[in-house]
This record gives sequence, C-alpha cells and structure tokens, in this order.
Amino acid sequence: MSECLAIENLQFAWTDQAPLLNLPSLHVEQGEKVFLQGASGSGKTTLLGLMGGVLQPQQGTIRILGHDLQQFSQSGRDIFRAAHIGFIFQLFNLLPYLSVLDNVLLPCRFSLRRRERVESQGITPTQEAKRLLEHLQLNPNTYQRPVTDISVGQQQRVAVARALIGQPELLMADEPTSALDADTRDAFIALLLQECQITQTAVVFVSHDTHLAKHFERCIRL
Repeated sequence: MSECLAIENLQFAWTDQAPLLNLPSLHVEQGEKVFLQGASGSGKTTLLGLMGGVLQPQQGTIRILGHDLQQFSQSGRDIFRAAHIGFIFQLFNLLPYLSVLDNVLLPCRFSLRRRERVESQGITPTQEAKRLLEHLQLNPNTYQRPVTDISVGQQQRVAVARALIGQPELLMADEPTSALDADTRDAFIALLLQECQITQTAVVFVSHDTHLAKHFERCIRL
C-alpha cells in the first residue's frame, strides 16, 4: 500500500500567538480511514487547512502523494488540491446560485484530471454525479433544484458527492455530521466510507464526537 499523506515536525501558529499545532508525525496510507478527534480550539480545522495547502506551516513538511506542498506556488497548490483532494466542509460551502447537480459537477470543471478519471470509466461527469447522489440516497427530484431549496441533511449529501466525484486520492471532512441525529449520522458515515472503499480514497475525518471513532480504522487524538 502506498503512502497518501506524510506530515513531519509540523508547527503552526497564528501571528504573534503561541503555537496552535505541534505535530511530530502523521502518516496516512492510500485507502486508510483515519479519525482525528479533538475539542473545539484544538486545531482540527487548521490542520485540514494545512493539509490542503490553504495554510502554510512555520516549520515542518506536508507531503501528499509524494509531493511537498511547500514546493508549489499558491496557484500550484490550488491546482494540485483541485485534482487530488476532496473537501467536506462543516458548513458545506455549496454555491447557492447553482443547482444540486451543478454543485456536484464543480470539481470536474475545475480539474481536467478529475473529469478524465470519470470519463475513463465510459461515463460522463453528469452520469457520475447522478450515481453518487443516488448512492447517497438523494431523491432525483432534487437534482435540478437550487441547493438553498433542500434540507440541511440533503445539502450534506450534495457536499459529499461533490467531494467524491472524480475519485480524489484524499478526502478530508470537517465535522460534517454535527447537524445530524445519531442514527442518521451513523448511516451517513457508513455510506461515505463505503464509497471511499470502492475508489481506495484515503479519509481524514475530524470531529469532537468520540462516538464516531468506531467507524474508522485508526483514531488519533489532537
């Protein structure tokens, strides 16, 4: 199994503040499902920003698929992130002026690589978007509706489909189940991990909720 993510001697601090993160080492293999648990303020969201190349550490290295993110320019990190990383944000960050289907298709418009991965299966991005939405149990009558017209639980599924389309090697999730009840939450995580298993996508899932750890192969406490 090849390595997807490698972090060594990572330190990060906001300007003129004590270090928020001091992470000696973190390694995630391709296809591995890792749960990062920590209280509010422990740096979970900041760590995801660093792993995605949105933030830059003061010290240490972050390598994804063998590439040192700090060796890229800002635009290079943006291109790399669009091609290889799927994000599920806590507040979803869906575009309100686009339909459900068009929100899911965005990564294939930003990244030729992700579009080509879909088309290599003999299907169009639109067909793959509909397959993901159906697998995530979203009713087809919602596909052309604005995302503002569907429930929070449905928006969550749209965000997941958007993150997964084009088979990114790494998926990062920031507290995406905080608005769900326990039964719905567990069923949702099962669906998410099942889809990632098919594509051997590595998952780094962060939450304060220790009950979620049972779904994952490894649990790390920040």
